Amino acid sequence: MPENLNQKFEQSAVQEKIAELAKQIKELEEQKKEAVESVAIEPMKKEKKVKKQAMAKIDLPNEVELRQLRFSKEDNGHFKLFFSTPDGAEVEVSESDLLSDMQWDNFYDLNHEIKSQAHRSRYNTFRKKYLAAAYEAKIEKLKNELMVIKRLEIDQVGMQNYIIGEIYKEQLAKIRQKKERSPNAGFILEKMITGILTKLSYDLGEKYVIEVQHASVYDDVELKIDLIIKVADKNRAIHVEENDKVKGIQLTLVLLNSEKFKEKQRQVDKAKAEIKELKEAKVKTRIDDLVLIQVNVENKEISDAFKEWQRQGEIPGGPERFLSANVIVEKLLTGIFQETELDFNQNKQFKNQLWQYFEGKR
Repeated sequence: MPENLNQKFEQSAVQEKIAELAKQIKELEEQKKEAVESVAIEPMKKEKKVKKQAMAKIDLPNEVELRQLRFSKEDNGHFKLFFSTPDGAEVEVSESDLLSDMQWDNFYDLNHEIKSQAHRSRYNTFRKKYLAAAYEAKIEKLKNELMVIKRLEIDQVGMQNYIIGEIYKEQLAKIRQKKERSPNAGFILEKMITGILTKLSYDLGEKYVIEVQHASVYDDVELKIDLIIKVADKNRAIHVEENDKVKGIQLTLVLLNSEKFKEKQRQVDKAKAEIKELKEAKVKTRIDDLVLIQVNVENKEISDAFKEWQRQGEIPGGPERFLSANVIVEKLLTGIFQETELDFNQNKQFKNQLWQYFEGKR
């Protein structure tokens, strides 16, 4: 085939792939709306004569085998969920554990048949949130794949910067595989912290604003962002607007005084300058600031927790279940909340709340 015809054929195939991904994203967004609305939240009180409807079955938009949980009714409509480990032990898991597990591509069957009206109401409230989050996870993955293809094939980023192009190719391969086969400590750390913040957002949301977002592939590759957060203290009478900023965070395990850390800091400073220029030009940016955080924890602590988590059948809640409250609060989260309304040095109440929360998780 002549070269120019071959190029046209390749360009056509790329455009078809882009169009197909865009179509899938649009369809999933429509399906998400319909699926979430199909889960009815019945009033907590209802006349006994009214016939109860069957529990609506929810189907997740993922080609994965759903993991099983045992549902246990508690008093006043409350319930507990239990996961069975490979050695036969039963472990109680929280709703926030299940939500945070999506980043590990672990999804759960929430189609228990429940007759009690009070339990149905509470369970369906959670199922709606879980279903919406599952669709968002799938949509986010497709959007990332679409973004990478556009950067590689349309923008030809590899022609401008070979290294960036190769990183994008690696990211595309990771997106298309179901699970990371041999994650490094940095990858595990990022997911651990994202999982921890996801749980805090869900469980402590009445008292604190803790919003965490996954960085897009573009954010990760070109702006050096691992995750995006916004935090605030709802209990404070005086609110500091400066802390409303949405911050991008890059995490690293490398030593502070090493050349590798200095190089990372130079990359972050460059990205910070780009963000500042965009904001000065009145261009809307996803984040207001970018910070580099050195996490003072050993690689071995991270990898050991991950191996133990795998050994126990990937218990819901991620490998952070096998880190002590001290490691989580003092080593993983101190830098995350630094210079915000939830800074541990300025907000002792919040820090104490975290200690109680993670001690209760053990």
